Amino acid sequence: MDFNHYEAAASHEWKFIDRIVQEIWSKLPSKIKVEDVGLVGMKSRIEEVTSLLGEESNVVRTVAIWGLSGIGKSTLARSVYRQIEDQFEVHCFLDEVGEASKKDGLRSLQQYLLSKSLGLKDLQIANDMDGIALMKTRLRSRRLLLVLDDIDSSEQLEALAGSHEWFGPGSRIIITTRDRKLLLEHNEVQIHEASLLDYVEATKLFHWTAFNEVCPAKDFEELSVQVIKYSGRLPLALKVIGSALHGENMDFWKALLEKLRKVGPDGNILKKLKIGFDGLEESVQNTFLDIACFFNGWQKEHVARILESFEFYPAHSIPILVHKSLIHCSHGRVFMHQLIQETGRHIVRKNFQRKPGKYSRLWDTGSVEHVLTKSTGTENIEGILLNPQHILLDPHEREYTIEMATDAFRKMAKLRLLEIHNACIPNGPDYLPDELRWIDWDKYPSNYLPTMFEADVLVGLRLRYSRLQQLWEGRAQLITGTRVNPPKKHILRDAEPSANYRQCLTTANTEFLSGAHRKETMCSPS
Repeated sequence: MDFNHYEAAASHEWKFIDRIVQEIWSKLPSKIKVEDVGLVGMKSRIEEVTSLLGEESNVVRTVAIWGLSGIGKSTLARSVYRQIEDQFEVHCFLDEVGEASKKDGLRSLQQYLLSKSLGLKDLQIANDMDGIALMKTRLRSRRLLLVLDDIDSSEQLEALAGSHEWFGPGSRIIITTRDRKLLLEHNEVQIHEASLLDYVEATKLFHWTAFNEVCPAKDFEELSVQVIKYSGRLPLALKVIGSALHGENMDFWKALLEKLRKVGPDGNILKKLKIGFDGLEESVQNTFLDIACFFNGWQKEHVARILESFEFYPAHSIPILVHKSLIHCSHGRVFMHQLIQETGRHIVRKNFQRKPGKYSRLWDTGSVEHVLTKSTGTENIEGILLNPQHILLDPHEREYTIEMATDAFRKMAKLRLLEIHNACIPNGPDYLPDELRWIDWDKYPSNYLPTMFEADVLVGLRLRYSRLQQLWEGRAQLITGTRVNPPKKHILRDAEPSANYRQCLTTANTEFLSGAHRKETMCSPS
């Protein structure tokens, strides 16, 4: 090594030593191999993040890795950390900052960071503000690599990395979070959006976890495909399920897959995915659960109109769910990852396993049929979606038929949503709850709405291809194509003599739903 170019710095011993160390470190091989098992698909992602971090030695940079739970944010951050830590005078990785701050307070995290950075074992901080003041004065001369893993509030970011001015030139801060909104409050942050594994990467990761090899035995190939499909290419799910299946026989594999489909995700997966839900306010939680149970893949505009009728304020709640990586919107539709969806449905079923009449929301065809035919519904039920698109019919049946009890809705005092499609229900209801705000019932079987149904809070009504001739027996004239005025404030409009399916009820708050507003096809994110 040529030391001649260091002579000019001889009077500044610390700079002299630092430059020698940096040159030596730069020649050492990286400690991490990105092709290691568990880091499948990480090479390109590591390169993207390190590119955002840059190589400038005189500026401070912050890069945030944002994405849904279980997608591999922490794994990516740790991989980058291990790749570049030797380039820094001080390096510190703070695990699960959100959870740790709730348990021990931000002061303890500040204390750990300062102790490690300054080499002081017995450092004590009185409170968060003292910690901030000390970080501002003592870290500004240090070239620091800092990872803040799983940040979930702006207070945590402010207390641990409030400004680039706190750190020495060339410092790098990496943040992982599920909440994009808290990053937008800090204009010094560059955001890397974590992505799901592609199918090849997901397959490789699962095979390594379940078999310790790239190619499984032929007998397990089809079951492996089913697991990968169920996981939605989410790394957390692939690892957890793969570990559970490792070394087991085919019967165990089949039984576990059946359990996952019926009961929902493994407890370790649920615990991770449910974190984002727990901190939401009530209206946002309700929006999340409605999307999970009813509206995944539906047109965003249509979903927003329905949620607005429930006073869930979708203009507020949908962006929050997007920022927190619980849903995403694409091509005018609302999508939720299938395991996030399963988590939402698990929340609905949690306290009432095998008692669908007590769920707050019903979406499974078997559960809906049981409740409607046995009249087992309760006041817990707020929404019902019946859409047996994929049910295999008997060769002699033209459509899915349910012999609904006429009093099926009598105990559902809180029912606000009723959607029935692709099903034949020969008998109409003799009662509908007055809390209903949205009814979309194809082939409604009766000539009238139930006499006692007041519809005072009804916002949307669509009865396509129905037998409806008149809204209420004895309370309004037969539709003839002219505008008529039934009792109260109700009016009929847009009716056609030969097209009863276009009949609608309008009050001051009720709208006619034309076919243009109908969701096209139920689909899920790929």
